Amino acid sequence: MSILSKRIKLLREEQSLNQSQLAEKLGIAVSSISQYESGDRIPSDDIKIKIANYFDVSLDFLMGLSEIRNPYVFFTLSDKLKELEQDEVNEVVKYIMFIKHFR
Repeated sequence: MSILSKRIKLLREEQSLNQSQLAEKLGIAVSSISQYESGDRIPSDDIKIKIANYFDVSLDFLMGLSEIRNPYVFFTLSDKLKELEQDEVNEVVKYIMFIKHFR
């Protein structure tokens, strides 16, 4: 099973979706999802984009080129942190560390 296959299944299961539900949301056949997850078939680039957009992850993450699900979130957060006062930044950092502890 390829990393792409594993990531599609991981993302689907994280959202508590079955293959039929994901297929419906993407507008494709259930058999396609099954084949993508088993590695018997590779989705087209258009379908990869649909999957990445649906789960709000980058194509790099989906393809296994990165462990960062959505790098654009970090850029947005960085810009927002510049606008905050120091005590607000400290609170954000505490929150991130709290979340990281439970992952």
